[in-house]
Amino acid sequence: MGSAAVTKQRILDAAERAFGTYGFAQTTLRSVVKDAGVNLALINYHFGSKEELYQAVVARMAKPIIEAQLAALNKIEPVAGKPPLEAVLDAYIRPGINHLLHDKKLALERAQFFARYFMEPIPVQKLTDREFEECDAPFLDMLQRAIPEQSRIQLAWKLDAIVLVLVRAMGQIGQPHALIKSYSKADIDAAVAELVAFSTYGIKGE
Repeated sequence: MGSAAVTKQRILDAAERAFGTYGFAQTTLRSVVKDAGVNLALINYHFGSKEELYQAVVARMAKPIIEAQLAALNKIEPVAGKPPLEAVLDAYIRPGINHLLHDKKLALERAQFFARYFMEPIPVQKLTDREFEECDAPFLDMLQRAIPEQSRIQLAWKLDAIVLVLVRAMGQIGQPHALIKSYSKADIDAAVAELVAFSTYGIKGE
């Protein structure tokens, strides 16, 4: 990796920490450059603005999750013309948890970053939404095939609720009574199974 790429990664790392800790409004580019050990001109050169830097942070986290989600979605085999709801939800839930928890040093930091999404103003939320749009649409398409009696907007609300539960579960990992007991594969798999069962019940509305 060249020096320019290394510098860009350092800026993204520092920005991720700052946005996750302080939120978009309270994060300044000067605080990011201080943490990254670079000058302000380099942020302007690589990213342009605070909004573009924020979106780049989200994109870096979103890309591997989306790729894994879509790969899992494409493997689902319909049963009697309908995709199994549990399989669709597993494809939505498991990749994010696996990716965000594979690095213990970053797991809580990234859970905190996504938790702040729900506290950010709408224009900032839209910067995050933009990065996940390509993934949300095919999942909503598949969910509508699985539960045709529910509207797309109902399913979109329920997916948002699932994301909120996921973020909370990851932010509490290892704590007493936490859903995710540890970073072990067995505990993560057990938590995913619980989350899929809980989400299935919630989406069906039964």
